[in-house]
Amino acid sequence: LSTIDGPAIRSMFKAIARVRPDIDLISLERLLPNLDGVVNPLAALPSFPSPNLALAVDLDGGFDALLSRASGKRKRKKHRSQTRKFEAVGAFRRIEARTREDVDRLLDAFLSMKEARFAKMGIANV
Repeated sequence: LSTIDGPAIRSMFKAIARVRPDIDLISLERLLPNLDGVVNPLAALPSFPSPNLALAVDLDGGFDALLSRASGKRKRKKHRSQTRKFEAVGAFRRIEARTREDVDRLLDAFLSMKEARFAKMGIANV
């Protein structure tokens, strides 16, 4: 990635336009400025901060610390409501991925469940 620069990015967009002239817009959202110490070359494109306030939440200290910082009462009520809904359909547990294998396994499970749910609802799984 470190060898990708402005001309390479422009070349990439030109190649996309050549192959897919039907595409009028490419929207790149929520780009990480870097990942594991490697600068994201696409983050150098003209941009503006994401208006999604959920992305601005400080998760330090875990869920209880988050609740204690802002709107804790309302968030706790919503969390209890969601917990009751989960309990109504069976047992559940919160799992935190700690290894790359955990991340891969959990993402695979999520994507599989999403695909099945979308199929049941008649929604294309994109």
